[in-house]
Amino acid sequence: MIVARITDHNTRRFDPIGSSWCEWLPRTDSPAWDTYLASLAAAADERTAQLGREAAEQLPAWAIETLGSVPTDAANRAKWERRAGIVASHRELRGHTDDTDALGRPPATGRQTEAYAAYRAGWDALGRPQVEHEMSNGQHRVRIRLAARTRHRFSLCRQRLAGTRQAAAPRHQSATLRAVEADQVADAAERARLRQEAVDARALAQTLDSRVSELKALGAA
Repeated sequence: MIVARITDHNTRRFDPIGSSWCEWLPRTDSPAWDTYLASLAAAADERTAQLGREAAEQLPAWAIETLGSVPTDAANRAKWERRAGIVASHRELRGHTDDTDALGRPPATGRQTEAYAAYRAGWDALGRPQVEHEMSNGQHRVRIRLAARTRHRFSLCRQRLAGTRQAAAPRHQSATLRAVEADQVADAAERARLRQEAVDARALAQTLDSRVSELKALGAA
């Protein structure tokens, strides 16, 4: 209840922001403690940089799978090492040793502040959506159901698109054939009838073509 009151029932967050230990450094009323904590944070950030360099040399599976190969130019290599170091720092802090799972499960947000900050920094370093790791199991289930519905609707859209295209093709063909036949007929009444059929078939074909465009746009969306 105390946490709920402080955070306005989770509408406000007190999680550290940033990607380095120096950025997460708490401030105290004691200059001596501030100096001591700053030295610890600087050492932690240096360890993060070291882990990034080691990842670029050792090429662990999790780093290659999530960050890709190490760039050859110096600037992009430094960025790669920085991102890898942030992830490796969290792995070392949590004792996470899985070769393929880069981060593992997130720590508790309210009780393990530093570990959670390191996890979130690693999540961001991997370029993943920020909200994913903060979702509850129920929220993930909702997203799974939504994805299933989206796939189903997209499948129906593709089926309707294919059917509409198949329906439009013979109308285009009929319009062309009736126009050609009308040019070859001597009887005026028959010629008028064939030309009208050509006009009607072309109009229906154009309507179906418009529907095809709508379905393509819907499928893209």
